[in-house]
Amino acid sequence: MFAAGMLSATVGMLCMAAIQNKQAKILFKRTPHPRLRRVLQIFGGLLLLLSGVIGVHTYGAGIGLVTFCGWACLGAWLVALGITWRR
Repeated sequence: MFAAGMLSATVGMLCMAAIQNKQAKILFKRTPHPRLRRVLQIFGGLLLLLSGVIGVHTYGAGIGLVTFCGWACLGAWLVALGITWRR
């Protein structure tokens, strides 16, 4: 379950990065269409929510929320590192 939570948090953060102009230009060389942005925003939010649900379901409320925060921070760090490397 740890890998599923980590993967969903990382992909969710990647979707959130893709809806911003600067990061989208670095990742995809162009900005996405406004409808695609909205879909990515909803999909990224749902993936982050799924990651939180996995953490709470697996480890309980206290440790699960802390685990989710760790997954979200590590996922954001990986996305930021990937964007920096892509430059």
